[in-house]
Amino acid sequence: MMLARRMLEMEVDSRYADVMERALYNTVLGSIAFDGRHYFYVNPLEVHPKTLRSNGIYNHVRPVRQRWFGCACCPPNIARLFTSIGHYIYTPCSDALYINLYIGNSVALSVGGHTPAVAHERQLSLEGRG
Repeated sequence: MMLARRMLEMEVDSRYADVMERALYNTVLGSIAFDGRHYFYVNPLEVHPKTLRSNGIYNHVRPVRQRWFGCACCPPNIARLFTSIGHYIYTPCSDALYINLYIGNSVALSVGGHTPAVAHERQLSLEGRG
């Protein structure tokens, strides 16, 4: 997501926003447990228990979220991403404001001497999430 955001700032191309969206919704949000204390340290979409048991190259992959590792890179990067998510939602340019992610929010950014107010409300139910 971080690289895609930087690329998007250099070249407005929706492919970079698509990468951010896929990474956020398919990997980042799925990697952290609801309690915020357990994580997948690999892509959660790779976690297929039957394959893990039968293929030695997946020895490092666990089928459940793990506690914080002594030297962890993923949880701090997730925290960093969450605290800066506003920078990922929009890409302001001199003549346009690009909306990259569908996340409930409101913002007023200066674009071409104007300050359009953008608001998007979205309610999300977290019932049943474990």
